[in-house]
Amino acid sequence: MLNFDYYGMFDYDEAGGDTYQYTSEEFSSLIQGITGNGISANYLNQFQPTVNGLDITIKSGAAFINGRWGYNSAAKTISLSPTTSTTKRIDRIVIELDVASRVIGLNTLVGTATTGTPTAPALNDNQIAVCSVLVANGSTTTLTDERVFTYSAAEVQKQLNEIKAKMGNLAF
Repeated sequence: MLNFDYYGMFDYDEAGGDTYQYTSEEFSSLIQGITGNGISANYLNQFQPTVNGLDITIKSGAAFINGRWGYNSAAKTISLSPTTSTTKRIDRIVIELDVASRVIGLNTLVGTATTGTPTAPALNDNQIAVCSVLVANGSTTTLTDERVFTYSAAEVQKQLNEIKAKMGNLAF
């Protein structure tokens, strides 16, 4: 057999002479291959965002980022800063992974205030968007839902079965 460069997961067997245990990076690459990045489509309230003035509430949910998993069982509220009466900006609420600190949480990426057309701050590889919020004329806000969902294998199979049934049981 021609072995792959990397393979696993196998039980650690000290009696069998194993000297290797998996790292979090290796285990996370397995999870990443199964889930991808996104908000879990079937967990609690899927981090649904709502806006009330400058307060953004993110409901409960779970998310996967680069094979790491985090969840929140209760809503969290983030307060944005107002703009001047003549400027506007787009802030972005993200779920962020900090591998060095070993945490996942909500963060606000504050956009640049402008009298022209604002743009949302860019995401990095350790962030997934929940929503963007246009803040204009001081405290007028408009929320845009930017959530991207990831699904369990069971949910994917369920959806495929429904599509297959609608298409007359075509093989694929």
